[in-house]
Amino acid sequence: MTDTTAKYLIINRNPEPLTVIVEPWAEEVILSSDSSLLLTVLCDREGLLEVVTDLNYLTVGLWTGCRVTLAVNGENMTLPSLLIPSP
Repeated sequence: MTDTTAKYLIINRNPEPLTVIVEPWAEEVILSSDSSLLLTVLCDREGLLEVVTDLNYLTVGLWTGCRVTLAVNGENMTLPSLLIPSP
């Protein structure tokens, strides 16, 4: 089966840093002011992306079987563990 790809762009427009947490891996990315994070979700089936916000935190929850790549301001920040399908 072929993976589908969904891309999500998160931009921190606040003067304070924003911590983005990617679940279920609990991977944290800290975005400084005016920085962006591109999440590219790879999965063989559709699912629901869950987003929870707080003052300085944004949590993105992915569904079972997904993999994800991360790029901060265009720079690849993907850890090898993020390429293992989520439980």
